[in-house]
Amino acid sequence: MTEHRSDPPPPGLLEGLDAIVWEADARSGRFTYVSPGAEAILGYPLAEWTASPGFWAERVVHPDDRERAEAGRAAALRGAAAETEYRARTADGRVVWLIDRTHPAEGGARLRGVTTDVTRQKETEAALRAREAQLAGAQRLARLGSWEWDAEADRVRWSDEMYHLFGMEPGTPVTLESYLERVFPDDRERVRATVEDVLRGGEGYALEHRVVRADGGVRWLSATGAVVSREPPRLAGTALDVTERRDAEDRERELLRAWAARVEAEEAERRTAFLADAGAVLAASLDYEATLESLARLAVPRPGGGPRCARPARPPRTSPPAGAPPAGPGSPG
Repeated sequence: MTEHRSDPPPPGLLEGLDAIVWEADARSGRFTYVSPGAEAILGYPLAEWTASPGFWAERVVHPDDRERAEAGRAAALRGAAAETEYRARTADGRVVWLIDRTHPAEGGARLRGVTTDVTRQKETEAALRAREAQLAGAQRLARLGSWEWDAEADRVRWSDEMYHLFGMEPGTPVTLESYLERVFPDDRERVRATVEDVLRGGEGYALEHRVVRADGGVRWLSATGAVVSREPPRLAGTALDVTERRDAEDRERELLRAWAARVEAEEAERRTAFLADAGAVLAASLDYEATLESLARLAVPRPGGGPRCARPARPPRTSPPAGAPPAGPGSPG
């Protein structure tokens, strides 16, 4: 069977086009026309493209992607337009990414297509994925999530760590109301009012509130939000897990309350003992001067001890003050 060759396009029509326009015989697969972009993008002389039916599959397509690339051409042979992404080898040994857009022509006797170099796009996507992976790793370490909210459409986009903070499966749809449902009931209206205030004209917010995770656990978040756009209204922000700090502050307050209660109890005990001793002295003697001397001995420090009514010197310290040097030999106790 003799292959039919189409007349080439007018000279210069496809010059400078950053793509390969081609036509091939459907039966043999031999290219009947290839635009100058083929040599510019892949480096193979145009004559090689039309010389052998197996040139494209054997020389151009990367061996690991050959099956996928040929499947795209086969789909076009069955009468359907096809789009196929695959790797290709250039004449100088580089590997590039191409997209083939193929469709049947002349009743299926021919295949025609446009092949585009998408290497830069693929590299950009790979770099973006790498940066996103680095950001996700940093957020996991810091327990810091990030979010964006399209208020007009009520669509919320969370980072993976944001889902982790709430104990939810990444990708679960989130709206403002579904987020507020996870806020601790006692904090919910405060958070709602804060968000509404920003929508009415505020520039941003920073607040701490509790959330109820999917497993029922309660965590404290330090949340921030800022206006990204007014028209349409869009907000973005972060959420940091501060549960450990809040728990430590609660423990410190409990320790201080316990210390204050102990001091008060000890002072009451000392006052009671002093009054009891003073009453005994007063009842035991009618000598005024001797009585005063006995009372004075009760109130002044005794050998090896403090005053009868002395109080503890300081509250317990739960953590060293900021900037304090470490204790060492000779440090005051």
